[in-house]
Amino acid sequence: MSATSPLGAIGALGVALLTVTLLQRRFGATPPSRQFSTLDGLRGYAAFLVFLHHSAIWYGFARTGVWELPPTRLYTHFGQSSVAIFFMITGLLFWSKLLDARALAFDWRRLYVSRVLRLTPLFILLVALLWIVALTMSRARLQVSVPRAALQTVQWLTFTVFGMPNINLAPTSIIGGPAWSLPYEWWFYFSLPLAGFLVGLRPSRGWLLASVAAVATAVWWVSARGNWIIASAFLGGIATAFAARQPRAREAAQHPVAAIVCLGALAATSRFETAFAPEPLLFLSIAFAIMACGNSLFGSLEWPAARGLGEIGYSVYLLHGVVLFVAFGWLFDRVESSAAAANGHWAVVYACAAIVPALSYTTFRLIEAPAMASVDRVNAWLTR
Repeated sequence: MSATSPLGAIGALGVALLTVTLLQRRFGATPPSRQFSTLDGLRGYAAFLVFLHHSAIWYGFARTGVWELPPTRLYTHFGQSSVAIFFMITGLLFWSKLLDARALAFDWRRLYVSRVLRLTPLFILLVALLWIVALTMSRARLQVSVPRAALQTVQWLTFTVFGMPNINLAPTSIIGGPAWSLPYEWWFYFSLPLAGFLVGLRPSRGWLLASVAAVATAVWWVSARGNWIIASAFLGGIATAFAARQPRAREAAQHPVAAIVCLGALAATSRFETAFAPEPLLFLSIAFAIMACGNSLFGSLEWPAARGLGEIGYSVYLLHGVVLFVAFGWLFDRVESSAAAANGHWAVVYACAAIVPALSYTTFRLIEAPAMASVDRVNAWLTR
């Protein structure tokens, strides 16, 4: 079985879902149903596919020392299309909040408190783990000046808006690589007061001016990188927010034939070299709209294990790079290891497919969930 075998990916996903099932039976229940509940399962699958994307990259890196995209389109899309789906989920959920709030008062402070508490605590853990790896590799010696080390840390703690440097000369840009997408999420959040004004909300002058300034900065930041096509993935979610409010659209999307259309759109997406081009993003947006409007793809998006994987998806997304580095970079070092052979590679991937959900479930329960539960308390304290 090759290192980019679809059957290998299915087996690894089965290991992850089994691990989540066992964790749910032992420690907790499936996330409660809610609007757009199919997105929970979709988020879980997408996060795990990013893990598979990077595991395939590690196979090539262990043999050549070159960090590059997987050799197959399918595994390339495991990473790129999944990130595009994350952006679409964000676009849908938060644009829906804006549309729903046109008849209500909107608490902007609470929105940003919730985003900070949702994303920051786990990200601080990631940066701490990167430093642990870096110091372990250097035998606790600082390989750069103190000011340089501080600057590298700040660059990471800004959610990589100012870059993803290798901390203390260790390959942390590889280990924490998935964090590259988070600046796009934050730019989108900062644009919401301005977007809300455009759809009929009336944010205060302070929120509106801050949003305009943030959007101007985002335009400069994205333009400097030439990544407008990546940022455009949010548009698929925004369009879906409008479609999901139409009863006929939701009814049509939930028909079994729509599931076939969705799978066909996903297959069409995978035929392109990259997800970040107009045509694949269009196909991906069609598939996303069908799933977001309630089509569970014959129940697969509503499996308890899939939704549980989605609940811990942020931890899976951020922390799997650390697990893969320990496995492939330390325990199975480069070409001399059994991980350089396809069978050995899959043995390591399957082990990681169990470890990553277990680790992520732990960090979700100990870090993410308590932080999210404190949103109202922190917001009330800030408004005193």
